Amino acid sequence: MSADAFKEFLFKMDGINNNAPRFKCIVAYESKHGFETDNTYGWMSVTTMEHGNISLVETKKITSDNYHLDFTPTYQNYSFKGKTLTIKGQSDKMGNYKVTITPTESY
Repeated sequence: MSADAFKEFLFKMDGINNNAPRFKCIVAYESKHGFETDNTYGWMSVTTMEHGNISLVETKKITSDNYHLDFTPTYQNYSFKGKTLTIKGQSDKMGNYKVTITPTESY
């Protein structure tokens, strides 16, 4: 599962095994709103009930008015390659969308 591969990457980057690895990242959105990218912070839940859920912190460019900031493998498709997690989905808010999350360091 891509969520597990991303989790293992975060654990190696962080150097510890915890229930919500936190990371700084570059995030890019492609949606009906166009293309937007910014630096932000995120975390991934690795507990049993919320395993694979990812949350991003809102920025001036990327707000919850136009973009999803919370993701779950139940409703979106995750793929992980290299250092980048790609999330694809469809919603009324964003239409067909793709989000890429590239962690730059843990925090």
